[in-house]
Amino acid sequence: MDKEDYNSRCSFNFATSIHLDFAIANYLERCLLPLRIYCYTDPDLLAVRRTLRSSTEDCAAYFFAQNNGKDNERFIDNAGDRDIQNGFSFCNSNKSISTLLHPWRSNLDDPNLKRVVVIRTAPRALEYREFIRASWKTAVEQHSDGPVIFVTGRDGTELSSESREHGDILQMDFEDSYRNLSTKMMGIYSYFTAHPNIQQIVVINDDTIVNATALNVLYHQIEHWQNTSTSPDDKRYLIGKVSRGYPRLVFPWLPWYVTAEQYPHKCYPPFVQGSSFIISRDAAVDILQRICDFPWRHVHLDDVQMGIVTKCLGINNFHREGFDVGHGLDQFTVFHYQGKITSIL
Repeated sequence: MDKEDYNSRCSFNFATSIHLDFAIANYLERCLLPLRIYCYTDPDLLAVRRTLRSSTEDCAAYFFAQNNGKDNERFIDNAGDRDIQNGFSFCNSNKSISTLLHPWRSNLDDPNLKRVVVIRTAPRALEYREFIRASWKTAVEQHSDGPVIFVTGRDGTELSSESREHGDILQMDFEDSYRNLSTKMMGIYSYFTAHPNIQQIVVINDDTIVNATALNVLYHQIEHWQNTSTSPDDKRYLIGKVSRGYPRLVFPWLPWYVTAEQYPHKCYPPFVQGSSFIISRDAAVDILQRICDFPWRHVHLDDVQMGIVTKCLGINNFHREGFDVGHGLDQFTVFHYQGKITSIL
């Protein structure tokens, strides 16, 4: 198959894979102006680099106040990741997840390896992975001085032959679904922070295009900042597109629907969009160590949940222009096309 045929086939499949619910949800998310304005009037939830309460426990209690008591006593996570009794007693979400396939081409213990680029993907999304391998993967690996690794769970799709051919797949033993994105992220942090040489994890969705040159510029800027900073807090950071003033969506048919019982506030704190971001080792380790202070399975939105956790832990969320959409070809770092691939190929 030549490149033109491959691009044509990918364009068709990418375009037809977009569900009506997601298209409408994206429209509503951008057009709920009255709620966005209301959310912008809450200074506590707008501040990016200021903790909300004096302790992590008080902060978690603030965000999930209505989830204490009887709700927590009877809440048992369906995936078995969390069992809550009398508050936040039992939690396995910071434990290692069994690994089904390892990225055998990568030597993650190489002392010269400082970062990895992780692509969140679904087992069945072969065409997304093939598009990335055929387009920007090699350039990103060269500029990153580290591997690009696809991370997934299981959905019944057989990945053994693909793994034998490419050696760039990390498959973990959990059900891969939208509602399990937080599980996937905790698995990513646990797996890669087990290698003490890795100082950065770059997390990217598989429906994105990456500008390797711009990403390399960002790496050097972060390195300069880290070398000149004297604040220990600067070692803990997330960098990406920071969203503020986002309301809790109340339409039950939306994939982003969260009930008032799950999250009692009308607005979310600032959060880094989950489609692409860079997280430091210190931040990932801190999140793993403290995640069980939160009833995290109550909110299945992984980027919103990380916004809550980083708010309470005082982890810096830095906004960086060039992530997501709205930038020209000479300005973007990561472009999250969400079905817009037909306008690019």
